[in-house]
Amino acid sequence: VLLFDGKRLINPLDLLDSLPKTSYKDNAGKLHEEERDIAKFWLNGQIKIALVGLENQTDVDYDMIFRVLGYDGITYRDQLDLLSDELDSNGKPKKSKQRFPVITLVLYFGYEKHWTKRRKLSDFVDVPADLLPYFNDYKLNVFEIAWLDDDTVAKFESDFKYVADFFVQMRKNKNYKPNNWQIKHVASFLDLMTVLTNDSRFVESYSNHLKGSVLDMTIPFLDEVENRGIEKGRAEGRDEERNSIAINMLKAGLPFDQIQKFTKLTLDKIHALAQSLHS
Repeated sequence: VLLFDGKRLINPLDLLDSLPKTSYKDNAGKLHEEERDIAKFWLNGQIKIALVGLENQTDVDYDMIFRVLGYDGITYRDQLDLLSDELDSNGKPKKSKQRFPVITLVLYFGYEKHWTKRRKLSDFVDVPADLLPYFNDYKLNVFEIAWLDDDTVAKFESDFKYVADFFVQMRKNKNYKPNNWQIKHVASFLDLMTVLTNDSRFVESYSNHLKGSVLDMTIPFLDEVENRGIEKGRAEGRDEERNSIAINMLKAGLPFDQIQKFTKLTLDKIHALAQSLHS
């Protein structure tokens, strides 16, 4: 939808997960590791058409251009070391001559302010006029999800339609009113919404409104969970409630550091809860 205006040019079966991690050395020679949010190869048989990376942002990051430039540059450099199926005279794989473009999309989910500035490398550096003919500018592909129009949101055929609608409603109304929808990929949807909104009620709702393989969005489940929480007392103020939320987040596959951020539990406590699930 965002790239091709709704034309189905990429078959999901033609997407292959790529290793999202990249490494670089700082000035002291220390190796650092960075990780893309999502990275997938777009394939045509065994031919790589492109690598598409997705970066999810809930806040405006004016240094994002440097991160993306690093991701893309390392991926291009890695192509020099790719091996083919052909063997040389010594029986070793030859270097692959295949090259493919790297496309990075930044999905911005903020709804209180636009990502209005610093979308190009030239926004950060003062290039002398005499050097302009030789300066290669670099730009960010930023999509402001909360500012998508209704026609664009309607073109989404996956559960992402409901993600986009949530943020559009929050921008317009400062509130969210569920529609008559059924979520197909429940755990993934609630996992993503929990991270993007920093609202653990999405994960807590998982065990309360799961119906087979779909989640009935006709139920205002967030309000219901919140009201139940108010009646019992604020979850963050009670160990039992925080433990329950942490267990639901563990079942949803969220990382320990994210669970700690939401529940304020210690990592030792979260590890103990994780072990209890497998005992």
